[in-house]
Amino acid sequence: MFTSNKFLIKAVLLLFNISFLTTGYGQSTATLIPKKGLHITTCGLPWLTGSEISFFTPDKKHHHYYFTWWEQDAHVSRPGHERLFIGSINTAVNGVYLLEQEGNKIRTFFDCIWNLKEPGAADVIYAKIWLPYLSDAIFSSPTHKNISDWSSFYENRLQISTSFGTFQFYSSTPFKIRTDANLQPGEKDYTRRAQHLILYEDNIPVTDSPMLSRAFFIEEFPKTNTAITEDETNIVKSEKISQAWQPHGRSTMLLPQPKSINYQKGNYIIPENKKETTDPVVAVFREMLKQQWLLNEKYFPVIRVKDNKTLPAEGYLLSVNENGISIQHHTSAGFQHALHTLVQLVKNENGQLIIPAVKINDWPSVAWRGIHMFTGPTSWPLHKRMYDRILFPLKMNKVVLQCEQAKWKSRPELHNSISVPLEDLKKEFEYLRKNFNEPIPLIQSLGHMEWFLNQKKTGG
Repeated sequence: MFTSNKFLIKAVLLLFNISFLTTGYGQSTATLIPKKGLHITTCGLPWLTGSEISFFTPDKKHHHYYFTWWEQDAHVSRPGHERLFIGSINTAVNGVYLLEQEGNKIRTFFDCIWNLKEPGAADVIYAKIWLPYLSDAIFSSPTHKNISDWSSFYENRLQISTSFGTFQFYSSTPFKIRTDANLQPGEKDYTRRAQHLILYEDNIPVTDSPMLSRAFFIEEFPKTNTAITEDETNIVKSEKISQAWQPHGRSTMLLPQPKSINYQKGNYIIPENKKETTDPVVAVFREMLKQQWLLNEKYFPVIRVKDNKTLPAEGYLLSVNENGISIQHHTSAGFQHALHTLVQLVKNENGQLIIPAVKINDWPSVAWRGIHMFTGPTSWPLHKRMYDRILFPLKMNKVVLQCEQAKWKSRPELHNSISVPLEDLKKEFEYLRKNFNEPIPLIQSLGHMEWFLNQKKTGG
């Protein structure tokens, strides 16, 4: 059975509100995101990327409420004051996750009521901190000046000093620390994305009385590092490091790897002067190249294109020599694949953009090459960048677009904080078709649409 910890929360609040210097902060911004929890960005660096509270049966074989699965309505009463609603009165748990930010102080609160007669268990993750950003960090607490072993940590306070700021973490109850990371991924560990330091509390017993309450606060301290003086800059010298990485010969890593690639002698130097041409092929190539290089009004290559009906539907032949570029293709998709390969070949040598002389014969090995994308109120700009910079260059041709939570005109009462505008869906579908990708709309079944039954009350 748990206690409400009201006295301890007040004590932590009092400690947290002690005045500190108010200059030199890293301009941190905190927000609550549905199904993701707390996110904090400092000077544009998103270093704290999640939090959660979940409820289970006492043996933890079944869950009653899983934070990252359930829909959560968000509410912002005023700037710096946000909340997420947890569960509902007719489910196992209902409550609220609160966020308050005032200057360099960030306060969060979990207040939840257990609605079942039988007992349960709760796990709380107060913070998921992106671990690669902490490679040079120093960890300390009131009882440990330099923490290196997380297995024995069980305290209310933690300080982390990083290159982007120093942060104090306070909690109403002691918390633990663990890592969720695979810092040396193997060749086939492509599904493992987590690289987090986790501040958490687990196996909290819950009953129908009293309320489960937790408070967790973060405070940013002024930076103490001083600026480099002009005299100090004079002692900085460039030295050759024998262990430095070196490029692997002339070959360039192309993704996906072409069926056949044969490098020749020499390079094609892309002309820097603008040609008097309106060649649409060059225009398309330059738009792709702008994703990697700053072009301005320079770099207009010579590209010769030929239709070759003997090639596979999405296949192409690409040839580069000192005189220019030659592309053979049979379909528009094959032509686009050739241009994306060409962009990957471009590199800087002695201040010039060059393409190594090469002959490439390529076509897709798999007909269905796709990805599942989720939508939201701001997903379209992000998706477009991903398509242009990653998915199209990888020669993807299918996109399963989950779009049931759109702002459908017929049911405005179902619109919520993560609904995608219909105009954005239209733009995305059109853009995919324009780039020879098939958009496949995904509409979940009712078993995965609990938000559909959580309608806002209307009059009448």
